[in-house]
Amino acid sequence: MSLTEARRALLASPLLLASDPAFGAVRANAERLRAEFQRELGYELVVRAGHARLRKRCDAPRDDRPARIPRSGHPDTWQPFTRRHYVLFALTLAACERARTQTSIGLLAEEVRSLAAEDGIELDLDRLDDRRCLADVFQYLTTLGILVPVAGHAEDWVRSRAEGDDELLYDVMHSPLDDLLVAPRVVGAGGVRGLLHGGVYPSTEEGENLARRHRVARRLVEDPVVYGSELDERDRAGVAGQASALAEWLGLEAERRAEGAALIDGAFEPLSDLRFPAARPWTRQVALLLAERICQRVRMGQTRVSGAEALEDCRALRAQWGDALCAEEPEEMAERGLEVLEAMRLVRRDAGAVVPLPAIARFNHVDMTAAQQRLEDA
Repeated sequence: MSLTEARRALLASPLLLASDPAFGAVRANAERLRAEFQRELGYELVVRAGHARLRKRCDAPRDDRPARIPRSGHPDTWQPFTRRHYVLFALTLAACERARTQTSIGLLAEEVRSLAAEDGIELDLDRLDDRRCLADVFQYLTTLGILVPVAGHAEDWVRSRAEGDDELLYDVMHSPLDDLLVAPRVVGAGGVRGLLHGGVYPSTEEGENLARRHRVARRLVEDPVVYGSELDERDRAGVAGQASALAEWLGLEAERRAEGAALIDGAFEPLSDLRFPAARPWTRQVALLLAERICQRVRMGQTRVSGAEALEDCRALRAQWGDALCAEEPEEMAERGLEVLEAMRLVRRDAGAVVPLPAIARFNHVDMTAAQQRLEDA
């Protein structure tokens, strides 16, 4: 496996287990990769005997990339964690830290309940909703490789809290658990924001330039599109050069326009956790057809598309394609399709209206320059 593939694997799976095909290349090139990620993105790479952990940092709080509950179907259609899930997730990490190398779902749940009681958090294991929520958290930890199912099934415990011969047993992997949380560095932090986000840089001109370069690089690598209007003048000046360098480093294609830049991934094994366009699931096809309708409205002089117009477009698509497109009602089609377009930063929603953003033009060859000027003048 090449170095480029190893870099992509770490970005796609920041907690990379030894079972991953890329782990051998990561471990063999650990020193080089550690230096590269620190230089290019300000990320810290830790490589252990059984796993590798890329400790990412974001530059601001964000809520657009929640943990998701593993379900059947495509991963980016999984339901996001609720506030309740995050609370139980934190408690479960503490319970796993205390657990032995092997435990049962019932014992682990009781430990979580005990920790919750210590903090005054209500967790009633006799309630189906609480058991289901906790089982979701356990399942999420299995996808990370922290809990490894050995034998048994969880569903009987979820349905009735039944314990028997087929009760689910877990191996608790303490080594990746220790590296799961990206702990901030306290020394050198000038405040809470610096402690939690972005990292710590020297308060010199060189430190400020390095922080700026990392800030732009992270946006280019982690976000579908980076718009120049969202950056200050000095950040904007470095986008084009950094886009080209990062694209070569990660095996991507840099697409630069007057409005901004994007790194396009055409590989079979995607770097992104959200692939678009794509044949499946149906939300991708609806989003692509809806993007075309939105571009048609831009051609007619619109700078905004109302929610009613988006719904009208989905009704037309439903009438044209029927169940061959999807079996959902137009209201569901509109909501899910717009979610995809918003996640890909092709539109933004503002007070019930849909505002097309410049990158949507690449899917329909529409000139967005005039539309953006009309929007700014409005």
